[in-house]
Amino acid sequence: MEKKSGTNALSLDNSTNALSVWPNPSHDIIFINIVAGSKSQAAIKVFDNKGALLKHQQTTILQGSNQVSLDMKGLAGRTYHLSAEWNNGQMKKTAQVAKQ
Repeated sequence: MEKKSGTNALSLDNSTNALSVWPNPSHDIIFINIVAGSKSQAAIKVFDNKGALLKHQQTTILQGSNQVSLDMKGLAGRTYHLSAEWNNGQMKKTAQVAKQ
């Protein structure tokens, strides 16, 4: 785990740190860092434990490190599944995010 602003950040794909999410757990806003090989569209989705899609955010990312914010307001305090897909679906990473 890496530290961001005094909170734990969950890093996935340790070889490239392609995706990290912080703060985790969160209250309202989470930040997602995506490292992309080229400019592309990123689709970020949040699912509940039953697989229901609760949030979907589409954003353009550039080559290199990109920080995307996602509003978790309105979601109950529990664990959610986050999915991020970019580079025309060639890169897909998932994480669990706890909302307090």
